[in-house]
Amino acid sequence: KDLRELIEYYKNKYSIEKNIPIWLSEFGWSTFEGNGVSFEQQSAYISRALTWFLANNSQDSANIEKAYIWCLQNTGFTNSHPEANWGIVDGMKTNKVKAFTRDVEMAAKDSYVAINNYNYLMKNATIIDSNEDNAETDGYYCYKFYNSDTDKYILVLWNNEENNIADNYNMYADCACPGHRGQCRIRA
Repeated sequence: KDLRELIEYYKNKYSIEKNIPIWLSEFGWSTFEGNGVSFEQQSAYISRALTWFLANNSQDSANIEKAYIWCLQNTGFTNSHPEANWGIVDGMKTNKVKAFTRDVEMAAKDSYVAINNYNYLMKNATIIDSNEDNAETDGYYCYKFYNSDTDKYILVLWNNEENNIADNYNMYADCACPGHRGQCRIRA
């Protein structure tokens, strides 16, 4: 189930009639060696999640009011432990084992930089349009936002290919997405 279906399921199960705000207290992806995601994938997935949350931040949608990423820094002493590598920055150096992926304490992962840029660019942005209902058949997601502070449209795109981590965030594009039916184009 997607998150919206899950929210509807629990609203129906517990007979919640009004559309209450949803707070997601922990979400993220672990970059542990093994079955974790790469730094690039963590960055892309968090950016995609933040886009979906922002697009669904209204009472007539999923009403996601707050979302908190888990967690700030890697917490363990090894890169191969799944629970120790959720951070968006590497951990502190220890005398026991090299518990970080770079030679600098608290080095920012790609996701930290992506979140910083995302927050800067998407501050005060509101959703205008999306192809969310047709994204699976279209083969891509396309969200169009408007930022009243900058008087600019923002287009966030990604395709549905699982291994493709090259998201296109042309955040200040003057864009046109006629119907979002494979005609998405960006005009600089």
